[in-house]
Formats: sequence, C-alpha cells, structure tokens
Amino acid sequence: MIGWRAVRVACAAGGACLGLAGCTIEDDVVREIGTAVPQLADSDLQTQQITTDPTQHTIQVAEWTVEHADLDLDGVVTDVTFGEPCSYTDTALAAPRGTGACAGGIVVGSGDDVRPISLALTFTLSVRRAQPLDLPAGGDFDGDGVLNAGDNCPLIDNKDQIASGGAGFGDTCAVQDSFTGATLLDNDADGISDSLDNCPQIPNPDQKDTQGVGAMGIPDGIGDACVEQVAEVLFGGATQIQLILGPDDLLQPQFRTTFLTVDLNSGTGLDCDWNAGICQLDAAAIAFCPQLSSIGACF
Repeated sequence: MIGWRAVRVACAAGGACLGLAGCTIEDDVVREIGTAVPQLADSDLQTQQITTDPTQHTIQVAEWTVEHADLDLDGVVTDVTFGEPCSYTDTALAAPRGTGACAGGIVVGSGDDVRPISLALTFTLSVRRAQPLDLPAGGDFDGDGVLNAGDNCPLIDNKDQIASGGAGFGDTCAVQDSFTGATLLDNDADGISDSLDNCPQIPNPDQKDTQGVGAMGIPDGIGDACVEQVAEVLFGGATQIQLILGPDDLLQPQFRTTFLTVDLNSGTGLDCDWNAGICQLDAAAIAFCPQLSSIGACF
C-alpha cells in the first residue's frame, strides 16, 4: 500500500531503519494515520442541465492528475507517487477513480505525540462538457415560426405553444416524473428529463455512453450523441497548483481519514471560454481538507 511505502521512506529519512526487508517501524518514530483518496468537489460537476436559457450549461466532468504528493517529515521531502503521477476522473456518475502509484491512497500524516508530517499536493486539471447547440435569440431552430427567444420548446416544433403544465415550457418538451407526477423539462423530447439526460439537447433515448474518459474507460456522463468539449483549467495563469496540508490539518480525523478533498467551488464557479478551450479558476477560492466521507465540499 502506498501509505506503507511512504512511511517506510520517511522512517528511513529519520534514521530509524534503512527500508530493508524485515525492517519494522517503531511507533515512537512515526505512526501512520492512514491513507486517503484525493477527490474533487465542485457544484458544477453534476449532470448536464439546460434550461430554456441556452447559456445555462453546466460542466460535467473533471479530469485531473496528481503530479506530486510530497510528504515533509522534519524537512525531508519525499514524493509518495514515486515518480508515477496519478490520473483521476470525477464525474456525476462515478466516484474518483485513479491510476498510478497513489491511486490506492496517499498517506495523510502521523499520530499525535510523534513527529508531524505535512503534505503538498501538486495537480493539473481539465474539464469537459457536452457542446450546447447554437440558439441565437433571433433564430428559429425548430422552424415552427416562433423565434428561439420566445419559443417555449425551442428545439421541437410546437406551433401551438401550448403549455398546460404551468412550468413555463411547452407540453411538447415536457415529461412527467413517474414518482412525483411533476412536470419536468425535456428539451429534446426523448422522454428523459433534462436533469437526468446525458445529452439534453439531442434526442438519445438509449442514453448510450461508451466513450469514457481517457484510457480509463469510465463512462463520463456525456452521451455519445453529443459533441464533447474539453478545456484546460488555469490557476491564476498557471497550469498547475500546489496545495499544502500541515500537521494540524492531518491530525484532526485521526485513523479515520479516507478522502483528501480539493474543493474547487467555495462560492466561485469555473469561468470558461469554451471557444479558446481555457477555464480560469481563482487559486484563492480553492479549499483543501481531509474528510471522513465523500460528501464533497470542505467545511
């Protein structure tokens, strides 16, 4: 396990052992709290949702790579990825999954009454979404004689504009929730509400999603019928960012920490220029914390 390797290296740096076979770790030198799997949290990382306003299109997927996970024990720094960066994927459908040396977890600290450990995580990030259709206000996408700006079903021909559901959109692009009976928006009229549809502007009742992300084969929540866009995230102009957790942070949830959360939201969403393929994220808005569960945002 990566935590064991990290502690062994740290122990060697402290002079207690040489990391040889059969070497034992003494509790009074360093005691491992455990390992934690890195995860991203951002309210934008959710299912695709498109309202009658075509600009409201959320980000679906984040792909990120931990370039270094550096442990600092008494000033001796060890990269616990051992030169093998970890690629992670967060989607609306899958918990963080990764490949590489730290995919099984990163050691998160030492117990109390022993020497403290700090952790610095350096990572890069990109995001992707389903490309929205171009629906200029003065156009008539569905050719029903009603301009997009005033059409209550801009993607589906409904000359009558009947909207009996009282939700502000036409009956032609509405679907009933089978559990609550509520009237929900279904822009492409494929029988799946936009809040659940993995391609909400192009009819795909089969919801086929086989493309996955990178070489990891994780369904990314974006339907195959959609065109995907990818954008690199910059942190104040830099392509990568380093976040640091000190000993006090790592000692809080002793022996129980299972997640290291990088909270990208903190009240600020990603500002993306999808034409340029670049998103900006204020580095000061990012929070980094150990957590006991994958509930998302840091507190």
